Amino acid sequence: MSPVYDLHTHTTASDGELSPKALVVKAKSSGIDVLAITDHDSTEGITEAENEASKQNIKMLPGVELSVTWTDKNFHIVGLGIDPANRKLQASLKETEELREQRAINIGKKLEKIGVTKAYYEARALAGANTLTRSHFARVLIHQGFAADSREVFKKYLVHNKPGFVKTSWVEMESGIKLLKDAGGEAILAHPLRYNITASWLRRFLTAFKESGGIGIEVVTGSSNADEINTAAAYARRFELSGSAGSDFHGYDNTWVKLGKLAAMPASVTPVWEKWEG
Repeated sequence: MSPVYDLHTHTTASDGELSPKALVVKAKSSGIDVLAITDHDSTEGITEAENEASKQNIKMLPGVELSVTWTDKNFHIVGLGIDPANRKLQASLKETEELREQRAINIGKKLEKIGVTKAYYEARALAGANTLTRSHFARVLIHQGFAADSREVFKKYLVHNKPGFVKTSWVEMESGIKLLKDAGGEAILAHPLRYNITASWLRRFLTAFKESGGIGIEVVTGSSNADEINTAAAYARRFELSGSAGSDFHGYDNTWVKLGKLAAMPASVTPVWEKWEG
């Protein structure tokens, strides 16, 4: 039987519900053989996860989900198999952390104007000493009754032209990919159909992504339906990119995203793990 992969998950080191140790335990009980921890712009959970993975007899890939900017648009790139101790990568992550903190302060100010009480302070309390993301604000909005779940939050409050949106420019895409490659990793475009851009813009991005050294695209995600998988697979074939599979598991109210329940990779796509198994 082929190994079961989940190459995109989050822990409390960014905006996940479970500690790195608890996520590894849950992944093992969910039938996952190879797990990648890919927290947002943070590698803080990797050591704890690796220690538990050795006890659980599960293979763990150290990873990160980088926020990048290309032509004034923001994307997420998953780096797989990175060296978390790489100094240039860590220096860049520290700069991004400072950008995230300033963005969070500004988001808090904007949400206060529509009646969200102490938005920044509640979100920061939820994050603790870890990376503060929009998902923490989503939990605040849900708790205060502004939305039923995170999907509603992002649709109504935290995206472009909505009251809690704050425009931010991250590391340039080409530089981000170079950071991942120099740290020994491989660059994968995360959830390609979740960016609010046209198919034409996505094709332009994938051209630049491939030219910059990107090698893969998430074909199967935790929220993908059959049509979305087929569409992502078509992009993988067109741009000669490997296909990755990752749940983007966070926990909380994301009840539609389950560990160990990913759909199969289409036979027409070369999986990113094919060379690992060779």
